[in-house]
Amino acid sequence: MKNAEVDVANLSESLTQHADDTLELADNVLTGLVHRLGIDGTRPEAIARLRALVADQRARVRDGRDTYDANRDFHLELVAASGNPHLLRFAETLWVARIARRIYAAQAIDARRLLYWADDHDRIIDAVAAGDGNLAALLTREHIAASRPPSTDVVDASGQLGRELKADDGAAPGGRANLDAASG
Repeated sequence: MKNAEVDVANLSESLTQHADDTLELADNVLTGLVHRLGIDGTRPEAIARLRALVADQRARVRDGRDTYDANRDFHLELVAASGNPHLLRFAETLWVARIARRIYAAQAIDARRLLYWADDHDRIIDAVAAGDGNLAALLTREHIAASRPPSTDVVDASGQLGRELKADDGAAPGGRANLDAASG
């Protein structure tokens, strides 16, 4: 029985590490992508689709509905705006429902956090639309960092290693960047 507990703890740690590695990879790819979009620009219809997806995300939060699809669709549309089918395919693999939904559930712990994400998405869209690649990249990097699941390792009364999510993780997505220093 003790070996099974150790195996479960090891599996849990492995899955957590995989999630962290995936977010770091997404950070590197997406930050470069939005930097390019900000410099090269994107079509007005792509900006309009992104804005509509953020509006849908907010409406779902307001109505108490699941926001996973709206959040996924925003990120995939942002990648699609690059016109690079290889990057889009990569992004789609990051959002495979069996894995991504679990990671998202660990991140999306309250309505306030979901609305912070929508605010971040709006600022990223604004930077891309304004042609400010540096700001778009900075905002994206901060958004991804603030979106990591807030957690601490805990051991419960039975000695099991688990994850404890905090309702207020101290992360306040949006507005953290020094916007004046980032522009340019």
